[in-house]
Amino acid sequence: MRIPRIAATLLACAAAVAVPATAASAADPDPVTSAQYVTMRDGVRIAVDVTLPAGLPAGKRIGAVVEATRYHRADEGAGVSGSARFWTAAGYALVDVDARGTGASFGSRSGEWSRAEVRDYDELLDWIAEQPWSNGRAGAVGTSYSGNTAELMASLGNEHLRAVAPLFPDYDVYEDLAMPGGVRNSMMLDTWLSLTRALDEIDGAACDFGRLTGQSCEEAAAGLGTVKPVDGPDGPALRAAAIRDHQRSLDLPRAVARMGFKDDRGSGFRWSDGSGYAHRRATERGGVPMLTAASWLDAGTANGSLARLLSLDVPQEAYIGAWSHGASFTTDPFRPANERGSFERAELMGRVKAFFDRYVQRGERPRPGRALRYATLGERAWRTTASWPLRGTRTARWYLRAGSALARERPSERRAADRHRPDPRASSGGGRWKTQLGGADVVYPDRRKEDRRLLTYTSPPLARATHVAGLARVTLQLASSRPDGTLIAYLEDVAPNGRVTYLTEGQLRLASRAVARRDAPHRLLRTPRTFARGDARPMAPGRVEPVVLDLLPTSARIAAGHRLRIAIAGADAGLFAQLPADGNVTYTVRRDRAKPSYVDVPVAP
Repeated sequence: MRIPRIAATLLACAAAVAVPATAASAADPDPVTSAQYVTMRDGVRIAVDVTLPAGLPAGKRIGAVVEATRYHRADEGAGVSGSARFWTAAGYALVDVDARGTGASFGSRSGEWSRAEVRDYDELLDWIAEQPWSNGRAGAVGTSYSGNTAELMASLGNEHLRAVAPLFPDYDVYEDLAMPGGVRNSMMLDTWLSLTRALDEIDGAACDFGRLTGQSCEEAAAGLGTVKPVDGPDGPALRAAAIRDHQRSLDLPRAVARMGFKDDRGSGFRWSDGSGYAHRRATERGGVPMLTAASWLDAGTANGSLARLLSLDVPQEAYIGAWSHGASFTTDPFRPANERGSFERAELMGRVKAFFDRYVQRGERPRPGRALRYATLGERAWRTTASWPLRGTRTARWYLRAGSALARERPSERRAADRHRPDPRASSGGGRWKTQLGGADVVYPDRRKEDRRLLTYTSPPLARATHVAGLARVTLQLASSRPDGTLIAYLEDVAPNGRVTYLTEGQLRLASRAVARRDAPHRLLRTPRTFARGDARPMAPGRVEPVVLDLLPTSARIAAGHRLRIAIAGADAGLFAQLPADGNVTYTVRRDRAKPSYVDVPVAP
């Protein structure tokens, strides 16, 4: 798999996603940055950049915006970032942090978002409040990894943290990104785990990353950049000493390779460590207001956004758009390519600034309530709701029928079935998953050719425009020739001219199909499942049983005259691990009177 200069792309995205187009003018004086170490309770020194507005009067107290990353807080020689210009022009101090065991910070990593790492942020918030320029209040912001760190800070109960803006985080790291439906996201995990070890300058990791991405060691290292040292003549030597500390970090790729189930541990690392849902009670006790952003087409971030909105009792202002990861692109597949939307990164960051102005600069009391502002694919307007599912939502059940058809009528045949042998070449293209690695546009080409490799069922033309809003669910009466397997389903729009447009998808590892009696509070919209190792059970080859597969939520308007399609696959080449590994499996889907298969589609007004 060749991913040219993905490291540079990812790092550029990490720096850019927080920078709106309305950043300070180039004619304005540069803000003032100091790079220093802050010593933690255990003696580990954490590298921070503190950037203050130019000409800040002595004695002036301002709020702070903090962002903690594991992608380098800044690269050597990079100059003043757009993010620093934006926040200081708005009257804030910006504090950029290299997470423990990364960048120029000392320490080692026992996993991502470890307890030690999160505890560091508690101490850093206290340190910020003690600075002579601080008004004693801070807001945490971040996109992707740093979005998760911002959300985790809300669980600390720190009195100085007054607002957080987790943008495009993974509320449930296992289900929303790493292992959706229990299926390994090999493209994401292999690339990201290799990249982050290389960024931490683990010996030999840059060459490992180069081999993965088709680059030489030198090319890979050049794309990674060199982290900025702290100020002073000893800065480079201290950076080198910090990198020596990093060598003791957990070999996370090796640990994660053994973590196929949600409750697995890798030498102490757990999937739940960085997942906001696992810290729900502590976050509710803290009561810190949140502004969140996600996309219907960015991995499972919308899944997490709805889960948080419904299960987390803190003030929330949530946005779900048709965006790439980080909102650099509008990705509505029904709009012309490269057409800019009216609400993208710049507008989103304007909302974050206004949110922080209320709570961090002015110190207002939290405003109770939860609200969602969302975009709909195929529309150009945003809507606001305080509830989900949307009021008036009903379920339209479409049955799988003969002739590759979807029909509202239940099948009448005494016995009918379709067989599917997964094509290992089948691929979705992975736009919603690949955007996580750098924030690229989400593009799904016309899928009519690709659908020939899949098992498809298509409805008649719709008599009227239909708003699909929520989580569709596929129920198959399924027999497998092997005890385990990968099952994937796509929901698609078929235009009168035959063009097939991707809407959403879902995955399921068959061994994890068991429906649980109880479920975690954040999984209110989904089929109850644990994805635990102890609840896994093999399929009995040849035996038909109901298998329920949840699709990721969406909001899409299907035009009158278009048709709905469900496409079933057993492989997504270059993205997800195929089970069984040799690909030698046959699925039989029953679709008759006694054992009907169907898809439930949520339809809103």
